[in-house]
Amino acid sequence: MILLLLCFLGLAFGASSPTATAQQPMPEVLRPQTTQTGIHSHALCSHALSKKGTDRVLAESAIEHRPYDVLSYSLVLDWYGPLTTPELTEETRQFDGRTTIRLRIDSADVSAIVLDAFLLDIQEVKIDGQLISPTPVIEDVDKLSIPLATAPEPGSELTLDIAYRHVSPSNVNLGFLAYDETTAFKRQAYTLSAPIYARNWMPCHDAPHDKATAEFRVIVPEGFSVACNGLLQEIREVEGGDGGPARMYHWSDDTPIATYLMVAHASTFHEWSDWYKPADNPEDSIEIRYYVWDEDLDGNNGYNALETFANVPDMMALFASQFGAYPFKKYGMSVAEPFLYGAMENQTMVTLGRNVLEGVESTVAHELLHMWMGDQVTPATWNDIWLNEGAATYGEALWAEASGGREAYIRDLMEKRNFYLASRANRSGRVEPPCYREVNEFQRGDIYNYAVTYSKGAWIYHMLRELVGDKQFFAAMRGFIERESYGAAETEDLIASLEEDISDSPVPIRDFFDQWVYGKGHPIFELEVDVRPGDAGGKKVRVVVRQTQEGEGIAEIFTMPLPLSFLKGSEREDRRFLMTQREQSAEFDLPWFPENVLLDWDNTMLSVKPDNLVISSVAEDAAARQPVLSVWPNPSRTGNFSTIRFDLPRASTISLEVYTTIGRRLAILRQGQYPPGSYSTSWNMEQVPAGSYFIRLSGAGLVPQQATLMVE
Repeated sequence: MILLLLCFLGLAFGASSPTATAQQPMPEVLRPQTTQTGIHSHALCSHALSKKGTDRVLAESAIEHRPYDVLSYSLVLDWYGPLTTPELTEETRQFDGRTTIRLRIDSADVSAIVLDAFLLDIQEVKIDGQLISPTPVIEDVDKLSIPLATAPEPGSELTLDIAYRHVSPSNVNLGFLAYDETTAFKRQAYTLSAPIYARNWMPCHDAPHDKATAEFRVIVPEGFSVACNGLLQEIREVEGGDGGPARMYHWSDDTPIATYLMVAHASTFHEWSDWYKPADNPEDSIEIRYYVWDEDLDGNNGYNALETFANVPDMMALFASQFGAYPFKKYGMSVAEPFLYGAMENQTMVTLGRNVLEGVESTVAHELLHMWMGDQVTPATWNDIWLNEGAATYGEALWAEASGGREAYIRDLMEKRNFYLASRANRSGRVEPPCYREVNEFQRGDIYNYAVTYSKGAWIYHMLRELVGDKQFFAAMRGFIERESYGAAETEDLIASLEEDISDSPVPIRDFFDQWVYGKGHPIFELEVDVRPGDAGGKKVRVVVRQTQEGEGIAEIFTMPLPLSFLKGSEREDRRFLMTQREQSAEFDLPWFPENVLLDWDNTMLSVKPDNLVISSVAEDAAARQPVLSVWPNPSRTGNFSTIRFDLPRASTISLEVYTTIGRRLAILRQGQYPPGSYSTSWNMEQVPAGSYFIRLSGAGLVPQQATLMVE
């Protein structure tokens, strides 16, 4: 272990005990100082910024309140030792830190301040400059309880000064990562705080609703640079723990930030800047700062940062036009490898896994949109994470639309739909959880369910846009972001905001959210079409639509506008009706016999549906006096729909049934009295195993017809 000097942090490195050495004073130059610029205590209370915490019904809120509100964090992190040690071991991975927390008491009779801290050796605690003795220790795995001599008055402020040592034995699921130069990776260190990892590298209130301002002072060896949230205030030459040259980087973010969005990066980066010029004020350019490694700059090794980041200013312009002005003074991106996640939307300084530099522009768009949904407005609880992850995933589709048109937009959404449906099918019929679901802080795997939180979440924003139209949708989203700006919001906050701004919706906003956000699943449609003679040589088309979804927590009826398209050659007639019943029929007059019928042709709804019904007109010659039966597609695939078509030359009481090869009846698709005409119906094969099946049509006075369907 390399010994580090005490001159910077006032902490002990070496043989003397932590308790004895922790009391040495920290030099003023490196003592955490709360940056006052832009900080106003009355404006930073995150509980006040979260409507659910104040004037809305508190009983409905899932926020777990503590009797204080953090106003600011000021951190010193000494990473000199781990970044200069030839080999990283359990001991040499350790580093010293100090955090100064300013908070406001907002309850009576508070006897202790409880913070979150994990695998940290607490060496010294002061309250308003007074040393707490004995030094509090971490209890219950990750709780640091700091006793108060007397109960503070509600509204009073306290300053906690905590010196600690990060003593984690490894980097697994922890926030501090550093790799030695003998590996395939660059020497680096970075924090990872989502969802509840900030406590692994700093004592804090590790909850997304309690936002505060933050500043960082990070000490690294010469040759390394540091990237953090906010703006760079200063780079100061200092002396490293072994006497070697070092630098202290001072960053400060004066906009409220959740702990899971706080970050510090350090490596031997290649740095450069681009600029976004807002349309309303191009002179007030916003810097976009990039941190990558030299060899990843131009694509010679397969990684191309210049190309991957080329469209970031255009993305910012797009999202600003849709969701409001870019909310921060800077934007930045830094790469890391290896990285536990694909990317992380740290406020103003995104972490990207190195693979994104292979040209994964969708991830760049995703993380950028988080600056509005996730950072400017943060989910107040982990129950609400769909708000920001669904929105950011939808941002991928919005960028696809801007760069490739409606076709690219729908293609992106259909890829997400297919992932969602495949994930559900691959879980042995298990119905995925709803987008909003009550989780405790340790159910991390569930909240990061890509199929639901991300893919279905994106579709919820898409469906809402389709429901109310572009003008109302984007105006309502801007209204929500403005109301909750720099605060934390729950799902109910979004509902209340949308109800205030959307005046014309075919489906009430509350009903929409009850179905799609609080409920599970999605509609599964069956479609039947009957064609009969109409007036003036036209046709009267009767459509029967059924919803067949089942399962606990799944809406029996998804009330939504249902688009239908009727086609004949190049001609097309579009119709729409509001589906409010489990089975519902509608009748339309068409000028011609439709050859094809499409249900929700433009994919306005997340559903399982027949792709295309093909309708054949009834032949007039004698050979066609018996029914005609056909099945399409054939062969088909398990989990899909098969379309069964039949023509009746005359009125008859019929039965359309499905049998196995050993004669066991599986389903009755049609039964009853039917006039002459062409009919189409669908068979949902979601739970049907692969094999051969017989489709039989029989009726009074008709020769029975049978078709064989192969299911793969």
